[in-house]
Amino acid sequence: MSLSPAIATAVADVRQKLVALEQDISGVSTTDAVGYIIHTQAALPYWVNAFTSVRVRKIATDLWHIDTTVRAIYHGWQLTEGQSGEAEQEAQVALFAYAAAFAERRELNSDIYPAGTIALVADMSDDPGAISAEIVTQPGGASEHLCVAITLQLTLEVFLEEGY
Repeated sequence: MSLSPAIATAVADVRQKLVALEQDISGVSTTDAVGYIIHTQAALPYWVNAFTSVRVRKIATDLWHIDTTVRAIYHGWQLTEGQSGEAEQEAQVALFAYAAAFAERRELNSDIYPAGTIALVADMSDDPGAISAEIVTQPGGASEHLCVAITLQLTLEVFLEEGY
């Protein structure tokens, strides 16, 4: 299947800006934040990302809005590490800190990309449900990880020629 270059560019732009933002807010290296979900590594912490749903709306001739849900997952702790309850307490603090950090950087701006992404239609403050966070467990190779999962609701604006 051939994708429109405009869609591919918008998705790549969001993915790139999201990874840079994650590096900023958590201090992980450039190899510890990836723009896809199917990934495990031995060393913690690291981020994975997925576009989990999409809704497309035609706004005008050649102008489309693409509503998408993005799930960013911070793999931060081995379930068995530290004292009893220690990893969970750290995850609870990270839950609030990372949700607030994403809320403060609604256009996915970072130190590397201070302007954020060009593809976003409006800042997420218009929708109180635009950012949510939860603590989850995820498989992580030999053991389970305790993770903070951030869910973002984004709207991208894309110009597509009819019949692309």
